[in-house]
Amino acid sequence: MSIRRTIGDIVRLQDSDDDSEFLAKIVAHAGGTEPDDCYRSCGDSACREWPVLALVSDDGVLTGDRVFHWSECAMKTPLSESPASET
Repeated sequence: MSIRRTIGDIVRLQDSDDDSEFLAKIVAHAGGTEPDDCYRSCGDSACREWPVLALVSDDGVLTGDRVFHWSECAMKTPLSESPASET
């Protein structure tokens, strides 16, 4: 099951082009603060997609760049906050 996320959460995302990881913060968007239904077939009926995430540098500063449409099933907790069971 995916971890439920909220506005303000910092998450790790994986770039599908080169498998590198980067940090992003879930932010409010023009449609409001609620996520959409997951667009993947992850099997978690409660999984949601967040329309807008702001990129965060390794030192925790917003970069001004954004990424769009990430589902909770594709998000990871930052390494410094990861529970022992999460990879």
